[in-house]
Amino acid sequence: MTYFAFTSLSTVGFGDYYPTNNFERIMCSIIIFFGNFLFGLIITNFDQMMFDIKKFMYDSDDAENLSKFFNLIAKFNKGKQINLEIRERIEKHFEFKWNNDRKSVVSDKVAMEWMS
Repeated sequence: MTYFAFTSLSTVGFGDYYPTNNFERIMCSIIIFFGNFLFGLIITNFDQMMFDIKKFMYDSDDAENLSKFFNLIAKFNKGKQINLEIRERIEKHFEFKWNNDRKSVVSDKVAMEWMS
């Protein structure tokens, strides 16, 4: 039974063992259905784990780099920090972009207005 389930779920299906009556066909159909359902569930959970890990790594790196950038500005500005309102607007902008569209962080109209 395990051999049949494995070959059917892996889509190899050698054909050396196969159901011969209606009861066996029904049982095999149920096994294949639940096996595919379970496989899909496992893959979905794995994909979600990979997405969460990737998001955690990107969020911490990007936020840390933005913080380093603000500290670098303060260093070159003789210790004076950037205006708090502007800093909060920049942080909100990047946070929104990191959560929604990571490819166009600086290329939108609002970012260009801030830079001018």
